[in-house]
Amino acid sequence: MRKLNETELYALHLSTSQKTEIQNAISMKLNQGVGIISPEHLLTEITELKIKQKNVHYPVLGEALSLFEQFNGRIRLFNLGATSSGRSPIPPFMPFLFGTVRNKQLEGESESRPVSPAALMNMNRIGRWSADETQYLGVNARTDLYSVLESALIAYRIVVDNKADAVFSDRVVLEYLTNIYTTLFSGAVIKSAINYGSEFNTDAARFIIAQFFLRYVLKKQPSSTIDEFAYKSIKNRTSLSALKNFEEASNIDYEGLSMFLETLGNAFFNEKIDISKFEVSWMSMYGEGLVLAVEYVPYLLHFLFASLHGATLGGSTKLYLRMPELMKDGIQRLYNAVIAAVR
Repeated sequence: MRKLNETELYALHLSTSQKTEIQNAISMKLNQGVGIISPEHLLTEITELKIKQKNVHYPVLGEALSLFEQFNGRIRLFNLGATSSGRSPIPPFMPFLFGTVRNKQLEGESESRPVSPAALMNMNRIGRWSADETQYLGVNARTDLYSVLESALIAYRIVVDNKADAVFSDRVVLEYLTNIYTTLFSGAVIKSAINYGSEFNTDAARFIIAQFFLRYVLKKQPSSTIDEFAYKSIKNRTSLSALKNFEEASNIDYEGLSMFLETLGNAFFNEKIDISKFEVSWMSMYGEGLVLAVEYVPYLLHFLFASLHGATLGGSTKLYLRMPELMKDGIQRLYNAVIAAVR
């Protein structure tokens, strides 16, 4: 799996000074409790989730709530954009990041300050602080809050507990996540350019986009198995050998997003697809918050699963509007498989 700081769009959207500002915000603000939304700030919403949990089977909600409510908080919610601390240095298109938090339980036993890893969930635009900052208001417990807590647990398992290989080696996860990504990416490409023009071209484009997801985003090595999963993403009956021949003749570059778009555009439209044009198309179709989800799969899963719960996440995502298409592409099976893999 590609790391966030290895992606092109992360480098494009954040300058060196902004990246430094984000790291300083984690260590000097969030680690000191500034902007942190504690369970006490969300008493009504937490109670509502616990009541719902008794009546409906939510596979990971109990564990996510535990990691949020416990003393050292492996899941922490924050909003630095609406407090007396001023403008948030962490942009809303970064729905979460990872940092270390002080382990207060061990501080009395050590001369140093022990720290523990935590998933830091950005609530900027999702709810707001009360005037005296004693309550956090306007959060829908059953959509946005549930989605944030669930994503925090999934991301924690994948990144902190190093379960990425296990999750993204699961055959059900690979099949349906590749299929969904291919549909989303393909839709943004068509809006950036024109229709692919034929059933063969449609299959070839989907096959190549699926290869990009598997090889670049998930960092899988080329193999017959990867070809198999990419082939599952086509919609018509073009043969695998014909698609492989076209791919090889097209000289597709899978080493980076911008070069992939350029070579994909040359292969199908006889002109390069500009990364900025594609980015605008992607965000207009799926939401401004998803910009980094093109290359960073934990963000993609966050927004996909939020759509299952009807969460708008402060207006950062439009994927909930595409649920019929996502259901057809297997989002429910993807969700079930990911939950099983991280438990």
